[in-house]
Amino acid sequence: MLQSCLSFIRNRNLINNQSHNRKTGCNEKTVPTVDACRIISTDPLLLVEIKDDVLVAPTAHQLDSEIISDEEIGGVPFLTAVLEEEFNDSKPFGVQSISYRFDFLTKVGDKDDFARKYYVSEQILGEGSSAAVCKGMTQSSPFLSVAFKSINKSKLTKDFHWGLVRGVPYPLEYCMLIKLEGIEGVNKVLDAFDDDDNDKFILALETSDDCWSLEDWILEYGAIEEIDAKYIFQHLIKAFDGIHKSGVYHRDIKSANILIDCDFNPQIIDFGLADLVENSPFSQVCGSDSYMAPEIFEANPGKKYDGLPAAVFSLGVVLDDMVTGRIGRIDYPGQELPQISEPCLDLIKKMLANRPEDRPVSLDEILEHSWMF
Repeated sequence: MLQSCLSFIRNRNLINNQSHNRKTGCNEKTVPTVDACRIISTDPLLLVEIKDDVLVAPTAHQLDSEIISDEEIGGVPFLTAVLEEEFNDSKPFGVQSISYRFDFLTKVGDKDDFARKYYVSEQILGEGSSAAVCKGMTQSSPFLSVAFKSINKSKLTKDFHWGLVRGVPYPLEYCMLIKLEGIEGVNKVLDAFDDDDNDKFILALETSDDCWSLEDWILEYGAIEEIDAKYIFQHLIKAFDGIHKSGVYHRDIKSANILIDCDFNPQIIDFGLADLVENSPFSQVCGSDSYMAPEIFEANPGKKYDGLPAAVFSLGVVLDDMVTGRIGRIDYPGQELPQISEPCLDLIKKMLANRPEDRPVSLDEILEHSWMF
């Protein structure tokens, strides 16, 4: 399974030497073909046409999409009829259906790059309905540990889990992580690979050998002392403040999606359900039950909820996890909860208020709470 996930087919040469004629509805032209996967970068071969204010570009699924030659870029429109028809009929769907649009520059790597850069182990770190994560490391100094997240593209729902980067669709999680690049405490993307033969998109993510998920640490060792919990929580609030100011809501905040190292430095992972701040309020029921705010369970198109109070509630559950040693506020038979200070209990109570308007109105307000000093 691992071998198939990592059998990347990307080729460095974007255009092969074969050419052919096709009836296009435009003037017939002799044009080169495009490899199954293309590198997206500042290269002039990033071909995007704006038609009726909609970005249109070939997808990685097209084996024989037709383009004009490098010399003709800028002067001649390239086979609009064929491009639109093939793009909108190809997987996953046409660009017109994607509402998440990004303008950053990115590069999706190839098979040779991957083989030169990384070793892959058989250790599976986790597996979900649409993705699996395995362990590896870089081949050169400083020999970083790497987590490879293999996303099954066919399992991603239309529109909601896809973003459009300069006309080309990518899994939305990748788009969000690139958007958040540089924020301390956010999982860093080292590389990305499109394994179109196996319908996978692979993220190479920075990790370390001595990190645990916060949930696993609590289940193994129990409650975290308040002084250490405070250190973790201060860094989490600052990280999520940076995430929100960058225009993103995580929408699946829980202890399992937070890594800590031996010094209790937290790192936020799994942005698979993330959405843009500008799309709030939301109508989708989204997250993990034990960490979801009450208003999310009642969400529907006629009854939406705001992303910030929902994030505050989830963070309150994470704080409760740390200082009580229980996960998701679930009590276990015979479990004795530790003594918790009144300021800490006060902060948790305020963050877990049933009504959104009764919770702290900002992450800054949480940082200014007396327990946080």
